[in-house]
Amino acid sequence: MVKEYELEFVRFYEEEEISNIGKGYDIYRIHAGKKKGSGSLSSNRVLYIGQSKNAQERLDNHDMRSEWKKHLKEDEIILVSVAKIVPRSGTRVTKEERERVEAALIYKIKPELNESKTENFLYKKTIIYVTYVNGEEKKITAP
Repeated sequence: MVKEYELEFVRFYEEEEISNIGKGYDIYRIHAGKKKGSGSLSSNRVLYIGQSKNAQERLDNHDMRSEWKKHLKEDEIILVSVAKIVPRSGTRVTKEERERVEAALIYKIKPELNESKTENFLYKKTIIYVTYVNGEEKKITAP
């Protein structure tokens, strides 16, 4: 059975702002990015994707924070974007659904630091309608 979800990544947070993210977010993406002269933030690439019932709490205590920094190029900074999963079926988000959406994103994007879920997608067809920080919309289908 095909499952469909919506994700909206509203903004970037700098690493020192993680404790300000707030509750209610299921998916997080760690980016290598830049801060422009105007103060605006932009992503160069996605380093890592994860999921949690409380993304802010998970990010505050994440065991890979030092690893993320090792993969930055000169003048890059860690940026974080978060999104709430909204099932198109209108149901509540379960742990299995968070894992499914995370797996689909990892499978399609293949972030540098996600070692698992990049080669095989173990769920039935999943469609995610994503709105990115820059307003771009994309439909991601896995497998």
